[in-house]
Amino acid sequence: MGLMQIVSGAYGLLYRPKGSANFLPIGHTDKDGVSWRVTKHGQQIQTAFTGDTIADQLKTGASVTLHMNLLEAGLANVRRMLFDDTTDGSGGEPDEGLIHSLNRPMGRLASSYGGQFKALPLAGTTAATFREGGGGLHFAIVTPENNQDIVMALNSYARIIPVVLRVLPYVEGTGSAAQIRTFKWVNEVANVADFNFAPAP
Repeated sequence: MGLMQIVSGAYGLLYRPKGSANFLPIGHTDKDGVSWRVTKHGQQIQTAFTGDTIADQLKTGASVTLHMNLLEAGLANVRRMLFDDTTDGSGGEPDEGLIHSLNRPMGRLASSYGGQFKALPLAGTTAATFREGGGGLHFAIVTPENNQDIVMALNSYARIIPVVLRVLPYVEGTGSAAQIRTFKWVNEVANVADFNFAPAP
């Protein structure tokens, strides 16, 4: 057994559009996989007595984003995720050119149409076993980051799509047990078959 606590392993990526009953793959990313970024927010407290010294810090929350370069632009589920505000709310096809309609108007909160996202570590890797209770991540509400350019090159090469997803908070539980969360650890894994490689001839 090695001495270093290295965590590594590929992740299967799944998206569940609003109104859909199923999580479906969003395919492969480039070799860098997905970056999970947590920005810790706080207010620095300074006093007349301590001058410029930071005397304390007030916790004011945390924000989460997911960063990836997607390789399978042809997957319908990728398009559903990137254009989530143009789907009909039943997990159907997006209408990428839509800006506003009666049923999909401008001015809606993203939490009303954002889908769910799972990053599940490949079974047998340290990413799947490094923590008790499972190494999978479940994000209950995601939507493309604000003011993000969705860029798809129209040429003879593979369309590699840079994506940033904003993870929105949600409330879990009731009463004194209620929590505001951005994600949950889940005891789920991906298998090689989930990565959609061609079978042997």
